[in-house]
Amino acid sequence: MSLPAPLEAALAERFTWIASLGEGAHGWVELVEERSMGRRVALKVGKHRGDPERLARFEREGRVAASLRHPNLVSVHSTGAVEGHPFLVLDYVEGAQTLREALRGLPLQRQLRALLDVTRGVAHAHTKQVVHRDLKPENVLVGPGGVARVTDFGSATFLGAERLTQTGGLVGTPSYMAPEQIAGDRGLLGPHTDVWALGVLLHEVACGRLPFAGATLLQLAAEISAGVGRVEVLRGVPPALANVIAGCLRADPQARYPHAGALERALAAALEGETPDTPRAARGRAGALAGAFALLVVAVAVV
Repeated sequence: MSLPAPLEAALAERFTWIASLGEGAHGWVELVEERSMGRRVALKVGKHRGDPERLARFEREGRVAASLRHPNLVSVHSTGAVEGHPFLVLDYVEGAQTLREALRGLPLQRQLRALLDVTRGVAHAHTKQVVHRDLKPENVLVGPGGVARVTDFGSATFLGAERLTQTGGLVGTPSYMAPEQIAGDRGLLGPHTDVWALGVLLHEVACGRLPFAGATLLQLAAEISAGVGRVEVLRGVPPALANVIAGCLRADPQARYPHAGALERALAAALEGETPDTPRAARGRAGALAGAFALLVVAVAVV
């Protein structure tokens, strides 16, 4: 179903409609041409007119994503509202598929290269102190050229934002949540939380299944809280890659790669047949950056 006619009419002065790209629980996505720039863009319009929570989500996504520019991220160009409905103007990735659709049937190396793209995009976000908090296959788009781009920063936040210190409801998708995330302890969230989700994606590609698959949320939470403590559980996975995955899926955040940049280097080394850094070594190499992140989290927790 396309955007309702009254909303389309209200936006017609700024955009020329081309096609409907989809509709979800939270909004519509349309392919349009932005008249002022003469370019094709994706227009994401929120449902639930006047809903403060939905409006805040759109505003957060616009604010966070607009601060990021990287080949492996979907950029937000502008934000606005029409008839009480918030909207975002984003990059249009022509011919895009979700990560799971795009990787189906590809050789393992090709799949891992796409995940390296994802890791690079997240690494850039981490340098800007942005934590995505909802990395999953549906939030990665892959174009015809095979380049993967992370999208949907609606759950993202800037590291150190006040809400990270509060205990609250779950933010994210349970199967990809880190232990500190599924426990609802926002004071412990950080780049290492995204590293966990990237580890789940790597495990899913390398092993053909999710690492944690509890039948209920309670069972899933118990499995996630234990983490992957032994590389031996990754049967059939090349040892270097198994070590990288295990380094993402440690229950203790301090035992994981400190941020996606460290994971990117380790994964790239594994793909080249080299010995990847362990999380401990990565923390040593990235001491200044990891220390800055840690100090910021501590400072916010104390306030």
